[in-house]
Amino acid sequence: MTSPLFAALSALMLTIALPQAALAQEAAADAAPTEQNISAQETPWQVNCTPGAEASQLDCSMVKSLVIGQNRQVLAQAAIVAGDPYVLRILVPHGMSLAAGLRVSVDGVEAATPVFRTSLQGGALAVSDVSAELEEALRAGGLLQIEGVQNNGSALRMEMSLSGFAAAFDKLR
Repeated sequence: MTSPLFAALSALMLTIALPQAALAQEAAADAAPTEQNISAQETPWQVNCTPGAEASQLDCSMVKSLVIGQNRQVLAQAAIVAGDPYVLRILVPHGMSLAAGLRVSVDGVEAATPVFRTSLQGGALAVSDVSAELEEALRAGGLLQIEGVQNNGSALRMEMSLSGFAAAFDKLR
């Protein structure tokens, strides 16, 4: 049988040891590599339209996703929303450093710096207007790169093929 004094001392030792274990885990995480690699599959560029506010109006966008796992959970998305101006929307996983922002590059050349606007169930959403220069780069480019920093300091870089981008964008017009 355990004495009450022994039980109290054991409980006290656990309350001292648990925070130390958590600090050790944090230190190990801080020493982790500075870039995270996640294997994801791409979906093709898809154009979607829904009825707009007026019966004769359609709200259209084109979307490409990076999905993971057998259930094809969305890791990230790039979308162009039709309008004046067209808007680039980038959805990235939760846990991103909002202050650090995002960088969008096409074939290694920085093309936009979307600003975080809101958080949705699936992640954080950043937006940028699509300038004529950005549209031209996306149409002519081969690879869209999205870069940001996670709250733990690790870089997160995602890449999407721009194959089929021009044809999908033409459908939005």
